[in-house]
Amino acid sequence: MIEIDGVTVAFDDVRAVEDVDLTVEDGEFLTVVGPSGCGKTTLLRTVGGLQEPTAGRVRVNGRTTDAARTNAELGYVFQQYTLLPWKSAVENVAFLREMAGKPPDREGARRLLREVGLEEFEDARPETLSGGMKPVSYTHL
Repeated sequence: MIEIDGVTVAFDDVRAVEDVDLTVEDGEFLTVVGPSGCGKTTLLRTVGGLQEPTAGRVRVNGRTTDAARTNAELGYVFQQYTLLPWKSAVENVAFLREMAGKPPDREGARRLLREVGLEEFEDARPETLSGGMKPVSYTHL
């Protein structure tokens, strides 16, 4: 369950998100829709733990976003591919595990690539991966 309680995010004088209250139950599917610049991405970044709210709080399964991310209960898929071009697919997966507060685990990264059928591409650099392979390479933490 995701609980958003009174979340406001302000950048200087601009309130990108103001006093949002929302609960998303387990198994629910939610779409955030609105015009460009209305705060959709800011709200999602806040729920994903990448942006601190100016006010209010976000809980995932009763935990802070940091705790939920550390326990692999929370992930975030970026709007654009964020693979590091100098790292292979397996190195990118391993690096993202570290960014999620987990210890480096190259074998775990290899296992994840095997699970999604990309084991033969573990040494491939991002520029050689297809459009469908790139999201898989950076979303499996």
